Amino acid sequence: MYDAKNKTVGERQAIVDLTNFVIDKAREVNGLVVDFSGTHSQPDDVGSSVSAPVIFGTPAMAKTVQALKKQIDPNNRFMFHPFAKFV
Repeated sequence: MYDAKNKTVGERQAIVDLTNFVIDKAREVNGLVVDFSGTHSQPDDVGSSVSAPVIFGTPAMAKTVQALKKQIDPNNRFMFHPFAKFV
């Protein structure tokens, strides 16, 4: 995690790219569970390697979570939640 206030767009993108690289490498480690709870959505992380089926275990579970989110939060109050871009 970092304070993006004083970072340029290029610096933020470099951090996103490095984070994605580390996450992708971590997923290759057999038996390692990668926890995204310390991340947050930022406007400059388009195309991030995070996906709902990976986070929630299966495509079916991801759809269930998305449906519940729409039911519980119809006004999208939690749009800055870590999983905001796919929930």
